[in-house]
Formats: sequence, C-alpha cells, structure tokens
Amino acid sequence: MANKKSSRRRPLTFADVREVALSMPEVEETTSWGMPTFKAGKTLFAVEPCPRRDVEPSSLGVTVSFEERERLLATRPDVF
Repeated sequence: MANKKSSRRRPLTFADVREVALSMPEVEETTSWGMPTFKAGKTLFAVEPCPRRDVEPSSLGVTVSFEERERLLATRPDVF
C-alpha cells in the first residue's frame, strides 16, 4: 500500500478572503460596525468579525438564510 502524504494548507487569512471577494463582479469592500465588509450591490455577504473574547480570531462572518444556518449547525457543529 502506498504511503499517502498529508497535505497541510496554510490557514486562510482575511487578505485571502479580500482577494477572492474582490475578484467577483460588482463586489466592493465597505465598512460596517467598524469592520471590513464585502457587499454585492446592497447585499452584505461577508464581514470580518469585531475582535471580542467570544469570537475566534480567524473567523469570518457570512450571510446565510435561517434554513441554511440550521443545516450548517446540524451537520458541522464543530465548525459553525
């Protein structure tokens, strides 16, 4: 049996998120709640969370429907 190497990627940074977000059409970076925010038109879809004790330092706030939020929490509570 062949020995499969584990591939570890470096953690994504907010700079990586910014690069991907701004590569999409009609997306602009603005500020909401004093933090960098990405919007497509008037729709906010991602925000860098405010630094607080109850927020993971490398987290990203994203907009999802309530139904999608419940599905994500049910399937991956360790992540969401």
